[in-house]
Amino acid sequence: TEWHSEYNHIWPFLMHSYGPPILMLDLHSMESFGRNIDEMYTCATNRTRHNQLDLSECSLLSDFSQMHKADKTFRWGALILQPIFPANDPNKLTGIITSALS
Repeated sequence: TEWHSEYNHIWPFLMHSYGPPILMLDLHSMESFGRNIDEMYTCATNRTRHNQLDLSECSLLSDFSQMHKADKTFRWGALILQPIFPANDPNKLTGIITSALS
């Protein structure tokens, strides 16, 4: 990333209520959200390595920032980030769920 993340990951939006304008946007590429994603990822991978599968402690609330709306305006808000691990491989982080607060 341009902001020098220690991880070389892409975290695109695969579903979004605003539709095409934001789909496939890499949330990790924006430093304000990327640092939160890195913190969540580090927490989740460390906990699963030690067989601590309760990941509720790894959920994060991002800082407030301007968020895009479908009508190309902005609003202030934050994101809740929750790691996703599949039931058939609880040690492999496969995605994140984000929920906007605004």
